[in-house]
Amino acid sequence: MASGELHAFGAPLAVRARSGGQRSEAQNGSLLGLEYRVRTKRFSWATGIHYGRYVLKADQGETDVSLTFVELPLLASLKFGRGRFGLLAQGGISLDLLFNSNGRYPVTGDRTSAGFPEEAFQAMNVSWSLRPQALYHVDERLSVGVGPIWKAQLGSMANDGPLEGAHITASGLSFGVTWRLDGTTY
Repeated sequence: MASGELHAFGAPLAVRARSGGQRSEAQNGSLLGLEYRVRTKRFSWATGIHYGRYVLKADQGETDVSLTFVELPLLASLKFGRGRFGLLAQGGISLDLLFNSNGRYPVTGDRTSAGFPEEAFQAMNVSWSLRPQALYHVDERLSVGVGPIWKAQLGSMANDGPLEGAHITASGLSFGVTWRLDGTTY
């Protein structure tokens, strides 16, 4: 029988822009998420909602932009464990919807760096993520997990300006809590 689980997590991130083999300096970012998992023994599928904030700098500080995304993931995971301890390898893709953008971002025809048009950035993108976790089962319903996270957007984030053709990459450390629900999920 399949069972349902709710998983909440947070992750501080080191965010970079990658373009043509070049990577920008790491900037601070964050990822918060709530997921619903359907688990059968060792394998599970998950979906939910994530909120990601990514800060990017380029051009000796001329470009200083903060992008926030609402992300809709589709994840698969494989779990191994013995007693109260376990390992979970989780990965998948997500649809990233641009929620907000602000900062200084010069675009062609506007070299003032005092704002930028809405169409400077892609409104939608797809990204992949990998999140292995070490788990500790507090009791039969509650478990906590910690592990690294790696994310990268597959498409370009910008339509114009200094980040045109660049992809967002991020890595960090994820901390989460999982609550197993009563009953079964069909």
